[in-house]
Amino acid sequence: MTRWLWALLGAMAVLGAAYFAFLNPDAVDLHLTPSRTTSLPLAVALLGAFAAGGALVGSFAGVRAGAMLGHHCVIGDHTYVGPNATMCGRSVLEEAAHLGPGAVLMDSRVMGRYSLAGISAAVTRDVPEYEIWFGNPARRVGWVKRLGQAEH
Repeated sequence: MTRWLWALLGAMAVLGAAYFAFLNPDAVDLHLTPSRTTSLPLAVALLGAFAAGGALVGSFAGVRAGAMLGHHCVIGDHTYVGPNATMCGRSVLEEAAHLGPGAVLMDSRVMGRYSLAGISAAVTRDVPEYEIWFGNPARRVGWVKRLGQAEH
């Protein structure tokens, strides 16, 4: 077996059977189901997350159990998709954006760098960089400073 496969097996043993991790620096195509593929270089995700064809996940991204990634979604580096969150087709999470548990990012919407959508938020408009959005429909409730601190 190759080294990256041994690293994968070791990570699965350490993290538990519910996790899978990609430690290969090269992008690896993962077939989550026979018709769904995604590219997850150095990303960590829980089993039970589903990705439609063409979904791309950046390095060091976290995708939690039950998350649904629509067709041609793009998830940037260092992002987080919470449990049971949904990204509809062609939506984008830019670098370090956070889509909270149960949140929905509607079709063709963009969440800017370092933005955050809270628990069960329904994001129907583009979210600018460094903003915090909550509610249904989601609205701006604050800002994120460059140091990662919330500012209301």
